Amino acid sequence: MRISVFEASNLGKGLTLFIGTGPIATRYRFSKVPKTLEEEITLIAKELNDKKSLIIARALNLYFNELDTLIADNRYKKYKEGKSKTYTFADLDKVIG
Repeated sequence: MRISVFEASNLGKGLTLFIGTGPIATRYRFSKVPKTLEEEITLIAKELNDKKSLIIARALNLYFNELDTLIADNRYKKYKEGKSKTYTFADLDKVIG
């Protein structure tokens, strides 16, 4: 999943995120970003000489990548505990045809 962030220059007034892949994206509008978060994003953007929108997009992409790992670990744990059923390609072929 790719995350793009727009309108990050004045975070105190809101933030718009476009989340999706390619030309298909869902728009999310947040009315206000907490002042401490805005200040931290501003400091990081200055330190890295990047736009705030790029910093936010990178942070969200890293966060969702970490969540993907946590989900995979959780699914593997359920599989090892016998709480999750697995399917072979032959099983799938019977269902899908």
